[in-house]
Amino acid sequence: MAFNKQEILELYRNEPWRTRMHVMGRMRLFPFEHLVEHVPEISHGAMLDLGCGHGLWPFFLSKHCPDAHIYGIDPDDSKIRLAEEIRQSNGIENITFMTEKAEVADFSECSFASIIDVLYLMTFDQQEAVLRHLSEKLDSGATLLVKVMSQTPRWKFLWNWFEEWLAVRAMKITFGQRFYFRPEQEWVTLIESLGFRVTKYRLDQGYLHPHLLFVAIKQD
Repeated sequence: MAFNKQEILELYRNEPWRTRMHVMGRMRLFPFEHLVEHVPEISHGAMLDLGCGHGLWPFFLSKHCPDAHIYGIDPDDSKIRLAEEIRQSNGIENITFMTEKAEVADFSECSFASIIDVLYLMTFDQQEAVLRHLSEKLDSGATLLVKVMSQTPRWKFLWNWFEEWLAVRAMKITFGQRFYFRPEQEWVTLIESLGFRVTKYRLDQGYLHPHLLFVAIKQD
């Protein structure tokens, strides 16, 4: 299924201008068109997005896999309420939004999960706890997408750090106090230690930000 950014943006047409601008900026700066290439077309079962924010990625997943049920989880209740209002007003039936912290979220076993640009706001211990929690819930053969920001090239990393500082510390758009970045190989070692086979992909060609994706397949 082709990724239709305008179709997803249209869902936010009646939201406050600040939300629309945030979503438009996210669409412009994030390589969704590359991320979707790694999403399996699941015909049944459950899909999970941890740290779903305003619901942008779950809304696309609901169209990409209309026969699956998508769970969007985020600790920010205001964002979850907004996402739920959009879901209801557009008659989207295959998404459930929940306000919960990722490391303690209760959900059914899933065939797919994603955690997109969220882990850097958690301590290193919390990062491991969240990934371990996902490992215990995912079916054998399930796909886990872990999207982070690389620390290379350095200029992209510093630009991203400055933008995140504005969003988290100055503008209060995102929850968090400090940033916790890991080198690429540390991510691979951690995810593999939890029972996944990991392949990494750079998604930042043509983008200002050092987008890095780990595609992890749950092993028996």
